[in-house]
Amino acid sequence: MRIFTVILAVWGTCCVAQGGEGTSFRRVAVGAEEAGFFRTACDAMETEHFRLIHDMRADEAEGMAKVLEFAHDQFGSYFGGYGFELHDCGEPLEWMCFRKKTLFADYAFATENADLSWLSGYYSSRTNRVAVVRPWRVRKWYGPGRHVADVSARVDDGVDDGLVKIVHEAGHQLAFNMGLQKRGVMYPFWATEGIALVFEDCVSEYLPRGRYSDGRKERLLELYRAGSLIGVHEFITMSRLPAGVRDADVYAQAWGFFQFLCANRAEDLKEYFARLYSLRPGGRSVRHLRREFEQSFGPLDHLNREWLLFLKSSAAAPYVCQTCPSRDGEHIKTGAAFSDSP
Repeated sequence: MRIFTVILAVWGTCCVAQGGEGTSFRRVAVGAEEAGFFRTACDAMETEHFRLIHDMRADEAEGMAKVLEFAHDQFGSYFGGYGFELHDCGEPLEWMCFRKKTLFADYAFATENADLSWLSGYYSSRTNRVAVVRPWRVRKWYGPGRHVADVSARVDDGVDDGLVKIVHEAGHQLAFNMGLQKRGVMYPFWATEGIALVFEDCVSEYLPRGRYSDGRKERLLELYRAGSLIGVHEFITMSRLPAGVRDADVYAQAWGFFQFLCANRAEDLKEYFARLYSLRPGGRSVRHLRREFEQSFGPLDHLNREWLLFLKSSAAAPYVCQTCPSRDGEHIKTGAAFSDSP
């Protein structure tokens, strides 16, 4: 399906409002191309680091903007705390937010030439945009006494999913715009998804059911005990979800593997991302992906032994996110396994 571009831009009256923690919202013009994807009235809101093009209520858009600015601040402290060299985003990062799933699917097909109707949101490194369907009960994120972006209180039970998905996609977009990853360069699945998965925990303190990562750790260790994990030699070169394996299992392994490298090979991990960032855009073979990994982390057999020991020691250890700030503001860099915060 082809979406035809609307000839005239949709303009809104410029206004500025203040959000939590000093977040400012500025109403800006919607470009003709972007307006054509909505078919009905749409609007655009800009903050310091993001531009939301949407057909939502103004207060819902402000709620999402607060969460995105919160995510931006957290991303810098999370990965900067591990020594990754990050830079400013530059231009505001764009989000396309649709009330209707059909409009979201049409937009994805027109811009990605793919049927993504089974998703509710995604980041595209090609367009550098995030597209999402408006999360359920978005107003609960920032109602009285529960401003997530203000870090003032927990949100209501039952709204975890939408909030975590927004933070997950923001993690992808920020990684490709703050110097951690380069658009056009091919990355293995564990690297790209690992960043976003560990980053989800930046909102865990505000979720009544606790960390999403608790469930991932439980599944990861189930797979380990059953001998069902994908072998490291294959896993480090996978660039997409494999057929015949549950998606949730692959995500759990990507989350755990990234945590393992953060805890045990932080310097190697930093060097690996810097190495890939220096590459020219384009695809690479499995042989090249494996060679690049071993240049940073050393022989795979040795790393695999460390990984299995990490899982073995983790089986009896309580979990804490390796990249989350501790209560005193210092980053936790605990030993070989998931462990309690000091």
